[in-house]
Amino acid sequence: MESDERYREIIENLEDGYFEVDLQGNYTYVNDYICRYLGIPREKLLGKSYTTFLDKDTTKEVFEIFNNLYKTNLPKGIFESQVIRSDGEIRTFEGSFYLRYNSSGSKVGFYGFTRDITEKKEAEKKLKQSEKQFREAYDRAELYKDLFYHDINNILTNISIAIELSEKYLNEQEREGEIKEYYEIIKNQLTRGAKMVSNVQKLSSLDNEERSIKVINAIDVLKDAINFVLVNKKVKDIDIAIDSFQDDIFVQVNDLLIDVFENLLINALTYNNEPKVEILIKISKEIQKNVKFIKFEFRDNGIGISDEIKQRIFIKRFNKEKGSRGMGFGLTLVKKIIESYKGKIWVEDKVKGNYSKGSNFIVLLPEAVK
Repeated sequence: MESDERYREIIENLEDGYFEVDLQGNYTYVNDYICRYLGIPREKLLGKSYTTFLDKDTTKEVFEIFNNLYKTNLPKGIFESQVIRSDGEIRTFEGSFYLRYNSSGSKVGFYGFTRDITEKKEAEKKLKQSEKQFREAYDRAELYKDLFYHDINNILTNISIAIELSEKYLNEQEREGEIKEYYEIIKNQLTRGAKMVSNVQKLSSLDNEERSIKVINAIDVLKDAINFVLVNKKVKDIDIAIDSFQDDIFVQVNDLLIDVFENLLINALTYNNEPKVEILIKISKEIQKNVKFIKFEFRDNGIGISDEIKQRIFIKRFNKEKGSRGMGFGLTLVKKIIESYKGKIWVEDKVKGNYSKGSNFIVLLPEAVK
């Protein structure tokens, strides 16, 4: 008798909940923690079924654990769920449930320990969020590093070539027009480099990727990219046309979108052996899995891309081996930027089944409501 009283005293002072129910699920004992946790007095709990105080889903899960314990004689059942207390607050708890026997060894009910793990779950959630943010920050840093590696090198190369050719023709009066052209290229490349440094500095200083995303008129950016390519063209005859369903197209992106467009245009120019380079940029709407996208198709008449290469063209190692003759920073990074917008990119044949007729790079960008 004294041992029973001592046992009950220990149970009452636990910082975990303790309960006993009969085989019908009616409470036969609850400690003080259970009463405080549920916000229900002991006298209103005893004799009542646990189903009275738990929501439908929790009741079903608890019943399945009790039923499984009874039928299989397993040592214990583990449970985790959310409970709405009498004050309306939603808390998360976990429990360990056991079969209860009488002195003759017959099954007479169940008992269990429960504990509030709300703070623990919140801490785990915050830790996962921190890990996610750290990973995103690391990926962005890698993106910016690669951007500098590719773009700055290309900018410096173009400036170096322009200076070298200028020096070569410096004393030839008939070449004055060409020297001025090279001078304009140098100025343009310096402006381009300064702009890129500014964009990367601005983007890398943001706390997270979401803050850098904004609503941008893609048509304006596309026109700027086309003008840049035409000014710095190394091909005499170029025809770049835009076929859009409307004049202004708004997407959720950031300032690196112009690099994406420029890179795709320059690839179309670089890998093209035709006397006249033709690029058609078709813009339309597309919905995938209830998400609204703006679809950009960059259709060219270049050398095309075989099916084997299509599978590898966005892989970093492949781009390094292939090399880059354009101003862009590689299709690998273009893909990373587009995916950071929660968009997509892939390549198809312009003429289905005949890759030699040219390529069609397809970009999906999230549509923005303006």
